Amino acid sequence: MSCGTPLSCFLASYILSDSVVSNDLLVQLENKTREPVTIIESALILRGEHTNLAVPHGVLTPQPALPRTLPANQVASLILALQRNQLPPDRYLGSLRLLIKGSDEPVSINLDLAVRHGPLLPMLVLLLGIGVGRLVQKMDAPDVQKQMKMMERYQELGERAAAVDNPGAVQFVSRTLSRIKGLIESAKDSEETLQLELDKASALIELFVNIEELERRAASAGESTRSQVTREGDAARKLLVEGKFAQAEEQRQSMEALLADGRMGGSEAATPAFDGARRIAVLQTAALAAADVAWRKVKAGLSFLSGLSTRSADVRYWLLRPLLGVALLMLLSLLGLQQLYVSAGMTFGATGLYDYLGLFVWGLSADIAQRSLHSLPGLAGR
Repeated sequence: MSCGTPLSCFLASYILSDSVVSNDLLVQLENKTREPVTIIESALILRGEHTNLAVPHGVLTPQPALPRTLPANQVASLILALQRNQLPPDRYLGSLRLLIKGSDEPVSINLDLAVRHGPLLPMLVLLLGIGVGRLVQKMDAPDVQKQMKMMERYQELGERAAAVDNPGAVQFVSRTLSRIKGLIESAKDSEETLQLELDKASALIELFVNIEELERRAASAGESTRSQVTREGDAARKLLVEGKFAQAEEQRQSMEALLADGRMGGSEAATPAFDGARRIAVLQTAALAAADVAWRKVKAGLSFLSGLSTRSADVRYWLLRPLLGVALLMLLSLLGLQQLYVSAGMTFGATGLYDYLGLFVWGLSADIAQRSLHSLPGLAGR
């Protein structure tokens, strides 16, 4: 066994048998002649089964050093010092040849030597697999499923909220979305309750957006019309902040009426639709959007690679779900390639279509396993 680290060797001494971790190889030799014989030289002929590596002579040396005399008609032990750490993991087959003084033919002893990695890394990988398995199990829990379904709608609202420019409205919408995200994170409320909150937030955002659209339309109107529309818009936003949706909608309709009653063609000079405060809000929104570009690209890339639609709920939604999908799909694909092409594929392609069909079926099963991991709502139509 090739330990690699002292900790790995320490673990191996408790997990594996002594013969696996020992650096001494015991060979029994029987001298059947009536005279003592002397071993004057040894030669090692070993080659790796997978690596095809020829083992150098210094890896396996007699202890004590030769020459060594064997008594007549007796069985003697020859101890060979083995330097396992100099060998990569593999199965080494061959022979140890001992040259006897006075003989032209060496004595050949068959050897079968197996070398493996120490247990530390395999144990870590096993623990990692258990942890990932439990994470996958949690991803399929009902609360997480509910989170994923609500996050789909939440992300749509977040994108729509980016169209709101008024600083006060932006702050109120941000607080509203943060509160809803907290409800999604806790997963304590029912799906119907969360859906109702999302519907209310959607109506709120749409009203804010419509109010600002009407104010932009009033930019080309006369001064009096523009001022009145602005006052009506401020009043409507105030009503929305107070939770008076019906009154806010009436105010919005009043703004539409002002723009539709023919007073937009007045002779008053038009002024820009946005005042200084709005320009500042737009610049702030643009700065935040620019800072978020890199993260958006990462999320989009992960979603594309995993074949899923695009966190806590954010982390699960944007990171864990795509990463688990990519990792599982890659591991299954590599395993299939190793089994069907690398190990069992010395004559790959000799049977034509059927060789490729085996790889196709494996890839299909890998994709099914990856999709079963991400059996989340809202993905069937994507």
